[in-house]
Amino acid sequence: MDFGKKRIIYFSILLLMFITGTMLILNVPFNIKVTYYLATITDDGTNIIFNVIGPKVHENERKAVIIGHGGMASKEFMKSYAIKIACAGFVIVTFNFRGHGQSSGEFNFSLLVNEIKAIKQCLISRADIDIHNLTSNLFGKYFISKYHFII
Repeated sequence: MDFGKKRIIYFSILLLMFITGTMLILNVPFNIKVTYYLATITDDGTNIIFNVIGPKVHENERKAVIIGHGGMASKEFMKSYAIKIACAGFVIVTFNFRGHGQSSGEFNFSLLVNEIKAIKQCLISRADIDIHNLTSNLFGKYFISKYHFII
């Protein structure tokens, strides 16, 4: 087999692997609904972009989880994590902190609570969310211990 044919075969295999990987990354289970690029505005005027991931079957009073990403990331990094939690029956909100992804403003650690408050206001209007049973995962224990933040 000459070098040109081997090159075409190797390229075809790599292309097939790339396409398969892309399809697997974008795969969402049939019982999960993802709503992309919703927006809310914080008290200080910052535009926050978020996704809502949850079961397609609407039941009253579902628990919700608000998930914030780590540094140098965006809400898309949390999608697979959120889908797994949504499969357990929770409604998940992944969002971009100010200055990340499509959210406006500049990152300011002391104002991060404003993002959560704005998203919580959006969730209050949904009949399928038990607003009294919200939880969050934001920068792990550091954020919670530093700002004593409870939703």
